[in-house]
Amino acid sequence: MHPNRFRPLFAPLAIALAATIGCVSFSAGKLPEKTAGNLFDRESWDGLTIGAALPGGEADVARLYGRNLLDWDILPIAIYLQNTSADARFEVQSSDVVFAGSDETAFDFLSAEEVADEVGYSYVRSIVPFLFAIIPGFFSTANISNTNQMMLNDYLEKCLDDVTLPESDATTYRRVAFFRPKDGRSLDEVDLGQCKLSVRATRFMTKESASDAPTEKTLTIVFRKR
Repeated sequence: MHPNRFRPLFAPLAIALAATIGCVSFSAGKLPEKTAGNLFDRESWDGLTIGAALPGGEADVARLYGRNLLDWDILPIAIYLQNTSADARFEVQSSDVVFAGSDETAFDFLSAEEVADEVGYSYVRSIVPFLFAIIPGFFSTANISNTNQMMLNDYLEKCLDDVTLPESDATTYRRVAFFRPKDGRSLDEVDLGQCKLSVRATRFMTKESASDAPTEKTLTIVFRKR
């Protein structure tokens, strides 16, 4: 058989391979380099400043997280924490961060793993090219696995976890809290006009002469309309 007779077979396979590999990718940006005290929406307590920012829109979410999380009713909120106190350190537990809509709609806090599992690329999409050619299907499956791992790594790096803010440390810790409305409600059903983020922090006095016991306080940020 003349080699040219194989060309009609290889051409569709090459196209399928290129399309399969090219359509699955992940690229995410970094959170803006801001300090907690420079954010529009913020609250302070004895040297601790917590600032927060709602996403700017679908394009902003897709740029920062590689996927438009809003399509899955996931609301990413950037949280900035800074301690300028010389006498105390602060601790913030991710379980003590609560978000609610203006209508008091409750939200669930999602882990990085939950978000990545929800919005990650599906292996089902690799079945179609696999039916037509083994090689495109193989590359698709491998590419999806690598892409989803990149996504998870990025979300793990950004996601808010338990944070300790040492005294006299002006470093701003930039993290993201992922929230989704409870009871299967969509974001379109929630009033976010003056939504609230509540963060409970614990203060530990660090001076040797200080006898203060650990103190807790909840800082509530009410997002104001621009």
